[in-house]
Amino acid sequence: MSVKKIYNRMSVENKDEIVGKVREIDTLVDPFAVNLSPDDRRTIPKLGIKSLGFADITMGFAKSNPQFIPNYQDVDVLTANMEFVKQLQQVLEVLEPVYEKIKDTYMAAGADVYLATRVIYDSVKAAAKQGVPGSDVIVKELGKLYKRSRATVKSNEETGNNTNDTAKAGKKNG
Repeated sequence: MSVKKIYNRMSVENKDEIVGKVREIDTLVDPFAVNLSPDDRRTIPKLGIKSLGFADITMGFAKSNPQFIPNYQDVDVLTANMEFVKQLQQVLEVLEPVYEKIKDTYMAAGADVYLATRVIYDSVKAAAKQGVPGSDVIVKELGKLYKRSRATVKSNEETGNNTNDTAKAGKKNG
């Protein structure tokens, strides 16, 4: 896959405005937001398109056939929760494409930076082989970082973790 070179710039004002608006959204979400643990995310039932349809149709049957509703189920609460899920789905439909655009742009720009710095690193290594003064110190320092960076990338690929996922990392921990 070919990624086009990124030569874009973002003004500090534009970045600050975007961050400010995201923080405004975060503040609006706070009163009802839930913070799941990684284990919760893996184990709780997921409400996808098919299961949302199932839940919606079941709710219709429950309202028209109340004799089948267990005493411990509050249909009014369930109805409110279903409406809440639908509202969240509408927000996600707007938010996810924006997140994807930002993430893709970040990844493409990051790839450009990383590939360019690898060329510089290789150049310094070649200079060190030629005995250019000062290059050996740079190779030693960059070599430590490169090995650590490669180990982190390999570890994340094996575990499925993405430590550079800054948008997710910015979520609240409590």
